[in-house]
Amino acid sequence: WTTTSTSGVLSLFKLSSFILFYLIIKKSKRMNDWLYAKIYFFLLTLFINFKNIYFRKLNFGEIIIIEKILILDFGSQYTQIIARKIRSCKVFAEIHPFNIALSKIKEINPSAIILSGSPSSVLQKNAPMPVREIFELDVPILGICYGMQLLAHFLSGKVDNAAKREYGQATLKILDDSDLFLGLNAATSVWMSHGDALKKIPEDFEVIAKTANSPIAAI
Repeated sequence: WTTTSTSGVLSLFKLSSFILFYLIIKKSKRMNDWLYAKIYFFLLTLFINFKNIYFRKLNFGEIIIIEKILILDFGSQYTQIIARKIRSCKVFAEIHPFNIALSKIKEINPSAIILSGSPSSVLQKNAPMPVREIFELDVPILGICYGMQLLAHFLSGKVDNAAKREYGQATLKILDDSDLFLGLNAATSVWMSHGDALKKIPEDFEVIAKTANSPIAAI
């Protein structure tokens, strides 16, 4: 959703507020009736909070872009937590099953896509898979755990059974903090849960974090 300018949106918002206030006062017939004034400010507060909670505005010159994150759920127990953390940043997030149709994804028109974790393995016969065309949509894609392995699997990387399953607390050593891990400590405590591991990264990718048990923990 775009608009011609930031000032245009603010002017429209102010105009709508004054019209609402005028209609309430006119209906009350009593300028000193604070009940109607309270109703007005209550409705106004609701509107402002709704706007702030569900939309985050990015200003690029005269254009406002509303971000929308699509989360594809592959059965992870943490999918709801992922969505909640995104929404706490005041960014809109939707959860959909992994096998959502490509036409529906295009209709949602996400700013980015997140591939969740899963108890499944990309190596098993009937592993949950999204439509391959999501990698041709020209939007950023973040794969978490199974999602990262899935991304590598689709892009000609190699996933295999890990020599040692990893479950529980681990220390993530960040090798590149210029973007994805910007602002995090070089050694960060994380929670790991996986039986497979990435053995070969896809072309044009680079390793940006590792643990003692996973030399390729993030790409």
